[in-house]
Amino acid sequence: MTTSTKRTFCSYLNKSSYCDDDGYMIQWWKSLILSNSLVAVYGLTKAGIDRQMLGLDVEFDVEPMGKTNTEINVDPIAARIEAVDLGM
Repeated sequence: MTTSTKRTFCSYLNKSSYCDDDGYMIQWWKSLILSNSLVAVYGLTKAGIDRQMLGLDVEFDVEPMGKTNTEINVDPIAARIEAVDLGM
């Protein structure tokens, strides 16, 4: 009997930030509206997951986030990606 172990692919999707004319990042403390570009990339990612494009033995952990409405701490993100089998 063969047992297969699933690998984990961890992906963090990050929307680029915008800066004002003085070079300061435009950031809202709370916002429920995601950018269209982030939603589009998430949709493409979800389509790839649904089609099992990395194989039947891969589980996905996908986290979409936008810097304009979320403060992002990169240390836990980097640690999570390093802890799994695959990621970006």
